[in-house]
Amino acid sequence: MNPTISIVVPVYFNAPTLQELYARIGKAVAASTTASWDITFVDDFSGDESRQVLQSLRERHDNVRLVFLSRNFGSFDAISAGLQHATGDCVGIISADLQDPPEKLTEMIEAWKTGTQLALATRESREDPLSSRVFSFLYYRLFRLLVSGEMPPGGFDFLVIDQKVARLLAEHSEKNTMLPAAILYYGFTKKLFPYHRAARKHGVSMWTFWRKVKLMYDAILSNSYVPLRLVTGVGLFASFISIVYGAIVIIQRFLNPDIPAGWTALMVVLLFFHGLTLMSLGVVGEYVWRAFDAARKRPQFVVDVVLPARGSASGRDAVLPGR
Repeated sequence: MNPTISIVVPVYFNAPTLQELYARIGKAVAASTTASWDITFVDDFSGDESRQVLQSLRERHDNVRLVFLSRNFGSFDAISAGLQHATGDCVGIISADLQDPPEKLTEMIEAWKTGTQLALATRESREDPLSSRVFSFLYYRLFRLLVSGEMPPGGFDFLVIDQKVARLLAEHSEKNTMLPAAILYYGFTKKLFPYHRAARKHGVSMWTFWRKVKLMYDAILSNSYVPLRLVTGVGLFASFISIVYGAIVIIQRFLNPDIPAGWTALMVVLLFFHGLTLMSLGVVGEYVWRAFDAARKRPQFVVDVVLPARGSASGRDAVLPGR
């Protein structure tokens, strides 16, 4: 019996690419000799014509399921919402912008059939703008340094995972995190599939500079205690320097009583330690906010409408309240 596969696609301002994406995914899955497949598009409250295009796809294809969120929650939460409806023996996750090649699904599914639980498509090169390439380079280097050395140098968002892993991700209630961090935390057997990330041909990326900065903050602070250790280390070093400097000032005062009080030195010391204190409070505050946000237990996402696949009678197609 051939296995079935579910595909989850988060959608945010991707109306021009959706029909081509469906067609290319269909060809790639068919080439893997999979008996049947379904696809769940999760619209993360897009402001373009994405909803209309998705509804048109569902009317023409029996294996299309649509999930509409009540507001923009972010890519990871949109994927989590889609995973709650993924019933295949394995699950593929791919972005909707066509920068990741759907054709890669064929060999990734074949790897899963031979026992690979995590088939990860990793970016070995990309045609993004220079600013995006520089930010990506720095971001993944920091992630590898501060969080996990298992992160591929180019990162990954495109993957095929076993149903067991998909269920873990669907139940992953942690906030302010990212998909690769959650995937790497679980372990399992992995296989990497390098690819070239194509230039964006349709629309403009909604990943603004500040969204990228927030992603970097969330990825590091939600998965690593290293920033706290760094602040502690800097604080200890500064304390050591202040003790040495204080000893030097006292000795000079005894050796030369006529030396006037050093206004400049005093200001430098005060400014340095006030800056260090504020920086330390900022880092600690970021961790406190994340603990507070988790303690409130607000839903990770809220589903507005679910339109089930017309060829499916699965109970998972019922409207879910989110987590």
